[in-house]
Amino acid sequence: MLAAVLPQARGSFLEFSSRAAFNATVTGVVLNTFETPAAPALLSAIDSTIHLSTIGGDPAVLIFTFGFGFGQAIGGRVGSLQDSFKPILITFTAPYYAVGFDDLDLTQSPTELAIIQVQFANGDSTFVTRDDPDGSFATAPFWGIWSNVAISSVQVYSAESIAEDATLRANLIDNLVYSRDIAPPAGTPEPATLWAGMLGLGALMLRQRNSVG
Repeated sequence: MLAAVLPQARGSFLEFSSRAAFNATVTGVVLNTFETPAAPALLSAIDSTIHLSTIGGDPAVLIFTFGFGFGQAIGGRVGSLQDSFKPILITFTAPYYAVGFDDLDLTQSPTELAIIQVQFANGDSTFVTRDDPDGSFATAPFWGIWSNVAISSVQVYSAESIAEDATLRANLIDNLVYSRDIAPPAGTPEPATLWAGMLGLGALMLRQRNSVG
C-alpha cells in the first residue's frame, strides 16, 4: 500500500506499507537479504556507504537465523547476546533517497509497534509506527520511504507506545532495500498528465473565446 506524499519543510517523501508498491515505484532498488555470512556473525557495514550499528550497544549488528521462512535477519546486540534490546541504526554516508525493510518479531498481544525514526540530510526528521495486524511471525509488516531529500539515518526498535524507552526493546529486520535514486518533487505531474492538462486548458480557452465572439 502506498501512502500519500507527506510534506517536509524543504522536501517531501512517500511512505510505503507494501513491498510490491515500493518495488513498483522506486527506481534503482538494491536488496540485501542477510543470508551471508552464515549466522551467527557480526555486521557493521553493508559497504563503505551503509553502516549498521546498535543504539547503546556495540558498533555492529548481529546476524542470526530467525526462521519462519525468512532465513537470517539482523538485530541489536551487546557482545554476543542476540536480541539484546538495542535499537538498530542504519547510517548512510552517501546520498540515499529510499530505504525499506521487513519487521519480523512484532507481537499482537501485547501489541508491539515498530518505532522508526528517519533523519534527513536537511535536518528534518520524522517518526513512523508500524504494527503486525495478524500477529504471525510467518508474515512481517513492510515499511519503506522514498524522499527527494537525502536520508541520513534510520533507527528502528519495538515498543507498546512511542513514549516507551527506546532502550527497552529491540527489532529484528530483514530484506533491506535501498536506492540512491532521488524521488520526484511532490506534485510534479507525469508527462502524459501534464500534456493532457495543457490540451484541456487550451480547449477551454478556445471555447471561451468562441463564446465571447
